[in-house]
Amino acid sequence: MKYYTWSEKKHRQLELRKLGQAILENKETLYKLENEEVGLTRDMYKTAEGMMQSLETVSGRELSLLEGRVPLGEVAVVLPYNFSLGAFLVSGTVAYLAGNRVHVKFSSKSRKTSAFLGSLISDALSDFSYSYDPERKFITEHLKNPDTKAILVFGHDSWSESYTNLVRETGTKWIFEGPGKDPFIVFSNGDIKKSAQMAVYDFVTNSGQACASPERCYVHEDIDDEFLRILMKEVGKIYSDEVNEESEFLGFLGSETVAHRLKKQLKEAVDMGARTEIGGEVRENQINGKKKYFAQATVLTNVNHDMEIMREESFAPVIPIQTFSTEEEALQLANDSKYGLTATVFGGSSGFLRSIRRTHAIIFENDTLVNSMKRVTLATQWGGFKNSGWILDWDGLHFNRKEGPRLLLREFTEPVRKFCSQCRRLYHHGYAEI
Repeated sequence: MKYYTWSEKKHRQLELRKLGQAILENKETLYKLENEEVGLTRDMYKTAEGMMQSLETVSGRELSLLEGRVPLGEVAVVLPYNFSLGAFLVSGTVAYLAGNRVHVKFSSKSRKTSAFLGSLISDALSDFSYSYDPERKFITEHLKNPDTKAILVFGHDSWSESYTNLVRETGTKWIFEGPGKDPFIVFSNGDIKKSAQMAVYDFVTNSGQACASPERCYVHEDIDDEFLRILMKEVGKIYSDEVNEESEFLGFLGSETVAHRLKKQLKEAVDMGARTEIGGEVRENQINGKKKYFAQATVLTNVNHDMEIMREESFAPVIPIQTFSTEEEALQLANDSKYGLTATVFGGSSGFLRSIRRTHAIIFENDTLVNSMKRVTLATQWGGFKNSGWILDWDGLHFNRKEGPRLLLREFTEPVRKFCSQCRRLYHHGYAEI
């Protein structure tokens, strides 16, 4: 008979360090593969270097979060197509450090990237597997597998809800990381120049293909002319009519669905009175013999919430600007969304910041997504409110839906006190044999 015990944190730490070194040594190859397959841009890869390095220097804070806790056992992770490496670094590595056996589903849109990245991970981590199975097949099989204790899914809220009944039937913990329609808010007492300059790179980074990128811009009416003047100057520095392989910020869209949705959103906005200050086109290109879509960096003014482009995710390099006159109006506009992922705020009062923290999981105060990504560690909080993210978890009596910020190191573990004397027999995957 075989017996198992939890693997040592030090052992997991060494394996993750080995993985971090391998990824850093091969980062140029990984970048070129993701750029070729899904249009990932170099600026996005630069933001990930901090995450890569964090694997080499797992801190005492991260390890302290695991004190008094044990792994769930086996967990599954469904990665998005737009940045497989980045998503794995903030989810799969965390599940592994927590002591779990990790099963990853890569996107079929990035098979070359996934095969190369999967081989690097498999060489470094002893309890890891990956799959290209269709999404529904992978998720359903793991929900029905009693050994799989939790599933983390990066995806869209439109289909995530369809698994709720099966999650309740099986008792599997469901961690959903969803989309955003994130507000970027600039008050009259904010730094106009800095906010306008940073807005361009936050909205346009990776052609706008990041779930935490801002997608709605609200500017106080007293400063909107100056803000727009500076912003347009910055957009001009990176603007391109066509795909430019030398561009650090603009590549092709990774999804044909996104391209068609964006065309519809732009047309509707203009038909309803929006003004296109620059850009506004989505063009079809042939790249390496394959049909790809390129969206110009676009600035829209005179927009409002009757337009889909201010309500639904665009996932594209579009900056729609709406003005406001009071803090109350800014808060109402920011919260007038079914999503609550991130919010970027320049200026405003402490009361406004307190209020918006209740509806958005991550707040960038006089800072930006691009800057913050450089400081990501395995202990960084993620999560969202409303349709941007939730956890379904069985507490023994009820299924609870939790929203808001969360630490995945905690979500992929549970307190030691939950375990009985049978735990070695019941939870025997992913740990050192003795």
